[in-house]
Amino acid sequence: MSNVFKNKLDTFKSDLTGEEREYTANNYLWLVLQDKFGMTQSEFNRKLDDSEDMAVLEITTAILIANGLDVTVEEVAENTTPEMTNEFYTNFIKAAYPSRAEYLEMAQQANRETEIEK
Repeated sequence: MSNVFKNKLDTFKSDLTGEEREYTANNYLWLVLQDKFGMTQSEFNRKLDDSEDMAVLEITTAILIANGLDVTVEEVAENTTPEMTNEFYTNFIKAAYPSRAEYLEMAQQANRETEIEK
């Protein structure tokens, strides 16, 4: 199959696997999420509201697979913490949706302040 796309997608770096790698923020992760977890993007968003850590774990796995790594959700779960996968997911969002990065940072700050108040 020839590649007709000449555009350059945004990337982000992460050491989630124990070594720093560069990841492409592409739409392929949604196909992986559907194939591996039977979840559409809207179902993912609902799961994010209901079970955030599990949803982020699954999308992190999908992003890794979409970037050519051969991993399972079990392997990712055994080798990461919720904080690590949340940071990875946040970095993906910033790369995939640069126009939303400022909003994301404001929302995260509000969440941190809410947690401190508890």
